[in-house]
Amino acid sequence: MITWLRLRRDAAAAAALLVALAPVVAPAPARAQLHPPEVRLVYPLGGSAGLTTRVTISGVSFRNARQIVFDQPGITAKIVAPDFGKLPAGALDDDRATFVVADFTVDRSAYRDLYSFRIISDAGVSTAGKWMVGRELPQIEEKEPNNGRAQAQAVSLPIAINGHISDASDTDTFAVDLEAGKPFVAEVIAAQAGSPLDSLLTLNDANGAEVASNDDFGGPDSLLVYTPKASGRYYVTLSSSTGGGSGAHAYRLSLGALPLITGTLPGTLPRGRSVTVTPMGVNVPPAFPVTIPAGWRYGLAHVHSPEGVSSNGIVVGVSDLPLVIADGGNVDSAHAMPVHPPCAVNGKFYRSGSPEAASFYKFHADAGSRYVFDVQCQDRSGTRCDPVLTLYSPDGSLIVESDDSLGRDSHFDQRFVGAGDYTLRVKNLDATNSPDLVYQLLIQKPPPSGFSLTADTRARALGQGGEAAFDVQVSRIEWDGPVTLAATDLPPGVTASSEVVPAGETRGLVVLMAAEGAPLGGFPLRITGTGTVNGKPLTVTLTRATDRIWNGGAMRLEPAPVDTLYYAVTPPFEVTVKTDAAAEMTLGGSVKLHAAFQRRPGYDRAFTLNAIGLPNGIAAVPAPVAAGANAADLDLKALPGAKPGVYTIVLDAVTNNSPQVALDRVSAPITLTILPAAATGAAK
Repeated sequence: MITWLRLRRDAAAAAALLVALAPVVAPAPARAQLHPPEVRLVYPLGGSAGLTTRVTISGVSFRNARQIVFDQPGITAKIVAPDFGKLPAGALDDDRATFVVADFTVDRSAYRDLYSFRIISDAGVSTAGKWMVGRELPQIEEKEPNNGRAQAQAVSLPIAINGHISDASDTDTFAVDLEAGKPFVAEVIAAQAGSPLDSLLTLNDANGAEVASNDDFGGPDSLLVYTPKASGRYYVTLSSSTGGGSGAHAYRLSLGALPLITGTLPGTLPRGRSVTVTPMGVNVPPAFPVTIPAGWRYGLAHVHSPEGVSSNGIVVGVSDLPLVIADGGNVDSAHAMPVHPPCAVNGKFYRSGSPEAASFYKFHADAGSRYVFDVQCQDRSGTRCDPVLTLYSPDGSLIVESDDSLGRDSHFDQRFVGAGDYTLRVKNLDATNSPDLVYQLLIQKPPPSGFSLTADTRARALGQGGEAAFDVQVSRIEWDGPVTLAATDLPPGVTASSEVVPAGETRGLVVLMAAEGAPLGGFPLRITGTGTVNGKPLTVTLTRATDRIWNGGAMRLEPAPVDTLYYAVTPPFEVTVKTDAAAEMTLGGSVKLHAAFQRRPGYDRAFTLNAIGLPNGIAAVPAPVAAGANAADLDLKALPGAKPGVYTIVLDAVTNNSPQVALDRVSAPITLTILPAAATGAAK
């Protein structure tokens, strides 16, 4: 049996979203430069596995939305025709607040956790929206008025409820019948799915006495677990802990004797074979099998219990290292548990009756050997574990200690000078002492020589007859040879430049080019790098991407899953940049690059000319382009530190016609050759 995993309404609801957005979205003039598509509000925030849920997505620039893509398999989306009655004229055709209505259908095998999705429209690929896949529960809407016990909405368990905290005075109360001795779970999904709601849960008995409450469980969202001593009617109340409320303060509330996993042993699983997992939590089975697919690419995955009403999803580590489970007796250095690197050790931060939560391990290292050490916690709340990792020499002296190297997790890379038996201590600095606080200790050899690729995507739009560019960063691992970058599996009408990143350099530029008649729509983008490492060819695929998001005049970076690194061919941009295909300069010299601009009829705004992809030591002074101007020059100058070589750059018309966003409109790739200072011939 495979338990799936991850590593990611009606007219009244639409009207509420429109009201919520009204203060922050201004009408755009006709034929204005499009704001990149942006997801701002989603309702409902999630749906049940095995069901289809109608979802309203609010934002900007969804004109001619044609596709919704998810970061992982398990959900399909069908865009349906919106019908909201009276909306402002043109609301679906320009940059003002727009809506997409879609039916999200969830496979029963989908992981029980947050998914990311993006909308592909005539303006490109949107920012990521979030949507929660929950357990296989019937789902309903909250019904007002339901403030307090007198107006409580009676619901049958188990149930998932979608609703809003509409204002500061709103409290949503639900009447439930609970059974003595059976743990009851109330779980809120709000902030983690992008809602501004900071929830508060309280549980009262039939007499009105409060029997349980929770404000924050590892963040603004609430989680309440209570085992009643007596059967009968109880009242669950959800409110804002900060007094906030609006049409945007949405939530998804799951109620019932729900399976809730807070830890598993082991917390690390191999690829390609079934492993029996022992869960910790409430209402969970004694054990269940999990199989991580053999081709799983990531170091983490989400798993859930499969039978009946499934559990929440919980993160497990994925590693092919030999698996070791701690025996629990390794409470001090005298009782350190022997391990044999490389290995993946699974243990608990738990000592019955003792606040000290530490484990000790002993291993042998040869002189000159090198290992990488990582401690990661399987803590669903994200707040109860703060591991520190300490390495001691054979004589007991401290060699290195690591705390909060990767978030709250610990990491170090150690080369051993002398052979001997070394000791590791894994300790939880948090005072929490609970049997479900599982950790994994990875002791492994350093990665082999080679490289990896990451990228900044900028706006994910490629105008017909135009270009789009993004930076690719080459992270080198004890190797500095040349890397050839390429984009593969491109759709008809789209081509891409291929660039060789010179030895020792860490950045390259990939430029996408669309023919004037390229079909509109989205396409997955695959970036590869090829080099020769230790005499053997090595091809790697982009492993991480970051979106450059402009909002409010500031740029922020957001991580993006590379499995759904989508671009979109759009109608032609308002500005197209034309320039020479090649330029040449000498060290210590300069070169003037000439650009001509083709403007869309009626578009005469000013912008700024700059360059993207300049190598280290080459600088450009941004050139202002006056309103209506159709040409400009950009001066490049070689500074100390520049190196001879052949590089790919593009000229960039930075248009800033909206106060919230700046957009890149780039030229076709330019081959920039930098010659040594002694080379003959003047710079062109």
